[in-house]
Amino acid sequence: ATSQVVERLAADISEEGYCCLVMDHSLYGDDEASPLPWESPAKRVEDIKAGFQFLLKQEDVEQDKIAAVGVSVGAEYLARAIQETKQCRGLIMVEGTFDDSQNFVKDLEIPSIVIDENNLMAAVDQSVIWLRSLFNPELMNKPSEKVDWSVSDK
Repeated sequence: ATSQVVERLAADISEEGYCCLVMDHSLYGDDEASPLPWESPAKRVEDIKAGFQFLLKQEDVEQDKIAAVGVSVGAEYLARAIQETKQCRGLIMVEGTFDDSQNFVKDLEIPSIVIDENNLMAAVDQSVIWLRSLFNPELMNKPSEKVDWSVSDK
């Protein structure tokens, strides 16, 4: 389910014009080596920090507009990497039923949101809306134009 959430989020966020970096941690996903039977939190955090460094070197990435989306336990590692690097302006944590993301966002000094992955479409929509408001606050504060609905009745 996590890969579905990541693929869908990346696709929809990219359609909104945002650059997305989707990554597998060392020895997971499409790596040639088999996954190790143990977890290395420190290695995962280092992988994420390397991903941030990669993004910062890209000409088409605005350094002051980097936000991160983490899913499940990956969101927890992402929060740790952000605390160490300060290279993100916002964090979206998509948590499953047994995740504990709430405890990780409380120590961050950036805007963050925790979204429930049990409803994939809502998670995607919430993420896109949240990113829009983070990077375009003027859109959120702009008064809506008055609509003359009487025209539609004619």
